[in-house]
Amino acid sequence: MRLAISHYEYRVRDLELMTRFYCDVIGLREAYNYTDDQGKVRGVCLQVSDSTMLELWGGATGEQPTDRSRIGITRIGWWVDDINAVLAEWGTKGVVADRPPTIGADNVWHTGFRDPEGNSIELWQSGGDSKQEHAIAAWRAERGG
Repeated sequence: MRLAISHYEYRVRDLELMTRFYCDVIGLREAYNYTDDQGKVRGVCLQVSDSTMLELWGGATGEQPTDRSRIGITRIGWWVDDINAVLAEWGTKGVVADRPPTIGADNVWHTGFRDPEGNSIELWQSGGDSKQEHAIAAWRAERGG
C-alpha cells in the first residue's frame, strides 16, 4: 500500500503574490489551476517534487498565527542539497533566513524563513549521519527499495 503526502494547502490573501513568490523565488512549477464558472483563477497547484504539490487557494482573511504552541501545522520543511547555496540564491530574490544554518541534535543542518504571508518554511540539509537518513534507509530496506 502506498502512503505518501500528495499535497499541502495554504489559504492565502493574495493568490497572485504568493504564486509569484513560490514560482519565481522558490522555483516551484505551476502544474495547473482551478477556475470558477466565470474563468477566474481561485486556486493554483504548484509542483514541489514528482508527486508532491503545494496548493494555494485565494480569499483568506485574517492573520497568520505565529504562536508555535497553537494546534495544527506550524511549518513545512523541505530537504535541500546545499543549504548555503539555496540561501545565497534565494537571498538575491529577497528571502532572508530567520537564523543562520545550525546543526541540530538530529545531525541535520536547518534554518527557516517566512513567505510573504507569514507561513513558516524550514530548510533541511543532511549532516551526513542524521536520524532522518537512518529512518529513510530503514524504511526503504523494509520495503525492498
